[in-house]
Amino acid sequence: MHNQSVHIHFVRVTLANARAQHLDTDALLARCGIFPQLLQLEDARVNARQFADLQTAVMRAMEDEFLGYGARAVRLGSWSVLCHWLIHSRFLGQTIKRFCHFHALMERGFDARLRMTKNTAAVEVAPWATSNKPSVYGYELFLFTFHRLLCWMTREKVPIKRMNLPYPMPGHHREYQYMFRGCPVYFDQDSCSISFQRSLLALPVRQNPASLAEFLRQPMYEIIVQDYDRSSWTARVRELIAHDPAGAGSLSEIARRLGTNDYSLRRRLAKEGYAFIDLKREVKRDLAIHLLARHRHSVEEIAFKTGFSEASAFIRAFKQWTGVTPRTYRKESRR
Repeated sequence: MHNQSVHIHFVRVTLANARAQHLDTDALLARCGIFPQLLQLEDARVNARQFADLQTAVMRAMEDEFLGYGARAVRLGSWSVLCHWLIHSRFLGQTIKRFCHFHALMERGFDARLRMTKNTAAVEVAPWATSNKPSVYGYELFLFTFHRLLCWMTREKVPIKRMNLPYPMPGHHREYQYMFRGCPVYFDQDSCSISFQRSLLALPVRQNPASLAEFLRQPMYEIIVQDYDRSSWTARVRELIAHDPAGAGSLSEIARRLGTNDYSLRRRLAKEGYAFIDLKREVKRDLAIHLLARHRHSVEEIAFKTGFSEASAFIRAFKQWTGVTPRTYRKESRR
């Protein structure tokens, strides 16, 4: 899903520690085509490329790959060293063990330890310095990049069995549906862990040094937009809508194309944590943001491409999604 968009909350927390170090955050935003006024809007979004570029720029400016969310800075190049070691793993289990060992040697950011029972493999995560209480985003960043790295290594959606988080449900918790592929998430837990079916440890690693070199050219972007989830009902519906937003049709039409009926499709989507109307809205929203930021189509053309019969209806919808009109978004994102 290269049209994926990112909630403005994550832009704010990416910049939080850079601002505390008195870095020029407006300049960092401008370099990535994000206008500062978006930070004041509750539901604004940026496209995946803008967000990935911002994360990379802030890491370099801070000289910290963990964006200031650890007790000590994670030196630039640490991620590359980790990936070059992991790429020689044969199976997912070996990848996870090496990942944990690497962080034990680093003594920066988070410690990660693999615990196994008969049917479950759980990675327990805790900050290295006991006096350091990482913010919510510290946990989110670590867990998100860890899980996406496992998916990249195997070229599969590695399903999460359960995720325990040691903080209350945040206001942006709906974003977890995309971030963690709809896995069961439990808040206010005594500790942090991410669990998988133990049998998944036997999954083969399907990447190699050549593909790693390509991945490391833009790792943050590749992690955000990777799409190995093609078998779930959510993914199948999303793909049909994304292929032709203007002609995707109703729930009944999508159900027919997938060889099922309205009731069954609605129930299957609900089981995966989604509703059809939300999927349709998200696909249209993310495509609109992508086209406005990356292409020269007129607002009227984008309205048509995203399935609106009139530009005025599209403008109203876009303002509900982001807090600004399409023309304002385009103007500011290209400054």
